[in-house]
Amino acid sequence: MRLRSLALMAAALCLMFAATFASAGSVNFDDVTAPADFIQVPSYSPTVYPGVQFNNGVILNDSDYANDATTKPNLYATSDYLPLGDGTLLPGNIDAVFSSVVSDVNFDLMNGAAASTFNLFGFDSGGQIVFFNVVNLCGFGDVCSIAHINMNVPGISQVVIDSNQGTGSIDFATDTWSWNGTATPEPSSLLLLGSGALGLAGMIRRKLM
Repeated sequence: MRLRSLALMAAALCLMFAATFASAGSVNFDDVTAPADFIQVPSYSPTVYPGVQFNNGVILNDSDYANDATTKPNLYATSDYLPLGDGTLLPGNIDAVFSSVVSDVNFDLMNGAAASTFNLFGFDSGGQIVFFNVVNLCGFGDVCSIAHINMNVPGISQVVIDSNQGTGSIDFATDTWSWNGTATPEPSSLLLLGSGALGLAGMIRRKLM
């Protein structure tokens, strides 16, 4: 009976250990006060949140995007013809790079001024495509200018959004991201859980000898 109790305790500890790795993430870009125009952003730098880094865009409020942010007031936008404050241009695509493999990536995509087709890619850690979809959107201000994207597959390390608007006319944004995935536990948590597992293993071994 004692051995069974110890085994159950060990199983519970393993479940706790596994739970420290399970996590979900979300980003809506509303943690800062953002300008409305690209020219009001001094320069480009990647936008980093816990678990994910967004590249090739900047955080803007949505007043120049027909108030299309799906969580107010900000969104993450890119354009290859509207310069930033330092005169540089963004490349006109958006990608999200996750710090660990995730699944079920959801986000909203909102178009800029001209109707366009968008290519949506999900890549695994080896650079292989695990998700692909094509979305057609109207120009902003129309109901059909916004789409909700659900990449309901596992094994995603990077998401890339490409526009077919053509070089020199790209303008779109994204908002309200969420995903499921894994996270690395705190070193102190690892030490505590590891010590507990070793202690239980020792107790079970002594009972069996």
